Amino acid sequence: EAPSWLPLFVTLCGLILCYGLVRSLATLLYTIELGLQTRAQELASSKATLRTILDSAGGPIIVYDDNEFITEANERASEFFNQPHDRLLGIRFRQFFFDDGTLPGKLATLNARGEYRGELLAVLPEGDEFNVSISIRSFIREGRKFFVALLHDVTEQKRLQEATRNANIRLEQIN
Repeated sequence: EAPSWLPLFVTLCGLILCYGLVRSLATLLYTIELGLQTRAQELASSKATLRTILDSAGGPIIVYDDNEFITEANERASEFFNQPHDRLLGIRFRQFFFDDGTLPGKLATLNARGEYRGELLAVLPEGDEFNVSISIRSFIREGRKFFVALLHDVTEQKRLQEATRNANIRLEQIN
């Protein structure tokens, strides 16, 4: 016959074992939570660093997805397109460029090669036009294709080239 204290002893041992397991799980969860907090801080720091880099860039930078919707833009892009940052997001990238019939081909080249360099005519919502040199590259993020476009206003250079060309024509006529 078993002693009367044996069931109490077995129950006590079970409780001690459960306490040890719960304590181990709590320690493991705490360690995981600290790691997640550290990663979240690192991610926030990286995001802030990237935002600073984007906003410190000298020219407009636009990021858009494979459906041509703008997902990110720096301060220079907001200034260039005369749109607040939050209004730029979600607008189709091609909306800002004049389509002379060659734009679909240029975008097809971009999709095929993963990059495009050339000049486009930017048209602002108010109707202002700018000649821009544009460099676009594709990249993959979270299994989706995105594009980063760097723009440079070359309107003044175009005016100077045209003035030089006209001056050369007049000079030839005079000679």
